[in-house]
Amino acid sequence: MSVVEESPSGTVVGTVIASDPDAGDNAAVDFAIVDGDDDGVFDVIGAGGEGGADDVIGGGDSRTGVIVVKGRVDREKREEYLLTVRLEKKLQVTCKVLRLYSTWLFGFQIKCFRPYERNVKSVKKKFDNLVS
Repeated sequence: MSVVEESPSGTVVGTVIASDPDAGDNAAVDFAIVDGDDDGVFDVIGAGGEGGADDVIGGGDSRTGVIVVKGRVDREKREEYLLTVRLEKKLQVTCKVLRLYSTWLFGFQIKCFRPYERNVKSVKKKFDNLVS
């Protein structure tokens, strides 16, 4: 994953999709960034509710999380983030007051770059070919 420096809040960086054969409330997954973002630059939002994944990418479901920019992306401060995202599934049994939790942790690498960096490398390569 990558993100442009100074991207505005709400910019989509990537999508996390959990696969689960359950349906309804038993298929719902909660998402959270638990490590690697001490600066508070990113957030992961789940589907549903105002500002949820449904609003951000459209058509999401309770198993979709979206990593978005929340704070200032400053490449001079940090060029790369190694985020740990926790996916937690809550299974509710209706006949008893019983809640079971399953938790998974996944790592994501996000590289920060300036919007012009990719173009500069391409132009330099073409120029070098013309000169040689």
